[in-house]
Amino acid sequence: MDVGCDITQLREYINTASEEKDNSITSSDKVKESLKFKTVDYIDYSSGLGMIFAARPIQSSSSSYWHLEYIRRLVDESIDEVMFESVVLGCVNQERCQYAIYVYALGLEHRYVSETGKLEEGKKLWLKVSSVNPKMGLLTFSLASKSGGIHAQPTSAPAA
Repeated sequence: MDVGCDITQLREYINTASEEKDNSITSSDKVKESLKFKTVDYIDYSSGLGMIFAARPIQSSSSSYWHLEYIRRLVDESIDEVMFESVVLGCVNQERCQYAIYVYALGLEHRYVSETGKLEEGKKLWLKVSSVNPKMGLLTFSLASKSGGIHAQPTSAPAA
């Protein structure tokens, strides 16, 4: 821990203060005279904010790209359809039957256009990846077939 001065100087001051039976340090001038404080450079915390704010969109688009690239590789390597369990969070656009969904295995909140019409909030769906294009940032889901695929195992434990 940096106390702003040489520790030996601080010990010498404490020893002389205890010898003089002066247990309280009241005079700031006395402390400043006995301790030779180092000058500390001022830290400007806002100096790099421009670079930080400029880097955030790049980091966000990079993260999104690699998330979609992971999904694309799953689809390419799989013989069966790649499907995920998801839950309907709510309706975004009633005219288009567009819903916000959460895909458990991917930790992804996404928009999904329902093929069957109106969906209730909290309804669990098995969705397959219809198409994915990481370069364009596109991901589309459709309802999975009943036969299932390699990811058709439920995420929760069966009831006892």
